Amino acid sequence: MNDTVNLFIVYSPLHYICSEQIAKVFCRDERNVLFYIKEEFAGMVQDTCCAEAVFLPWPRFYPEKGVFGRLQRTLKNLEIVQGYCSGFKTIRIHTPVIDTEAINYFINHLSRSFPQAQVVVRLIPDGVLNIQRHPLGRVKEALQYVRKVRRLYSRRLDYYMLRGDRTGSETAIVDRIYLLPGFPHEYCPDKVVEMPPFHQKAGGTAGGVGLRALVIGQPLQRDRRLTEEQRAELSGALEGYLKRCGMTHVDYKAHPREAVREFLGAQYTEITPTEALETFLLHNHYDIVIGIYSTALLTARMILPQSSRVISFGFDQVFYKDQVSKAKVQSVFEKVGVEMVASREGRAVSSSSRGSHES
Repeated sequence: MNDTVNLFIVYSPLHYICSEQIAKVFCRDERNVLFYIKEEFAGMVQDTCCAEAVFLPWPRFYPEKGVFGRLQRTLKNLEIVQGYCSGFKTIRIHTPVIDTEAINYFINHLSRSFPQAQVVVRLIPDGVLNIQRHPLGRVKEALQYVRKVRRLYSRRLDYYMLRGDRTGSETAIVDRIYLLPGFPHEYCPDKVVEMPPFHQKAGGTAGGVGLRALVIGQPLQRDRRLTEEQRAELSGALEGYLKRCGMTHVDYKAHPREAVREFLGAQYTEITPTEALETFLLHNHYDIVIGIYSTALLTARMILPQSSRVISFGFDQVFYKDQVSKAKVQSVFEKVGVEMVASREGRAVSSSSRGSHES
């Protein structure tokens, strides 16, 4: 048996698909265990490449009964994880961040429970959070001492103190930071390891030919970001833009709060995937993924190959009371590599654009 165990702790679809990639590429021939801390992910993780997928209830959302229910749940989780670490010389905790209570307590607990083992943390991608540092600040650093006091309830609740970036990227316990291919960041280069691109299955229309697009819906009129007139105009402009780009098949994925399909074109096919959008995109090829400014566009750009265009269309029309906030949103999209295309005539409005694709 290999002397290393890798513990992957995930709470989003992106965490999961990144953990699968890391396990396959960087942790082959090692013991890999996946822990998911939200119950709704049970179906998604059933095909994991790890040896086991274990539900590890998030104490905040699944507390035990009683006044100290969260602490009791945390102690039970410590016991569950500890049970998978006996006999290993190296214990690696893979997680997006280490400041959260659902994960932090494992560090000191496993270090003390297995003094003969080397315990390290490796950060897995968390999307937009990884673009820049997020310093804790004095207040949040001080709050860690409150969490440290929980040792009075149980010596096993020993919070691992950290400073600087809330992900823990600057702490000694973190020896590696995995990032998505080509993703911008401010981390120490010596710790960063870039993941290989995800493999996307090829696909086409029902006839096996033609270019495909996916439109991501968003309730912008409902949220008073657009007037009815603006929404209708933008929807028509988007449809015309896809035609000029040569798309012969267009799918539409509605937003969960989109009671009225605000951008559903007459020739689109509405789809309702049963799996998370992240895994759906890896299993279904699209030449263009387009929307207004849904966060799903950011995720799509992170995981899809560069041969697939990811476009924010018509963000210039969206109403914001605070123009500074709007500029920040556009900046994030541009940093990730999402193309920003203006609604009128589909002209590119950012350096992220790959030129004029429409003929």
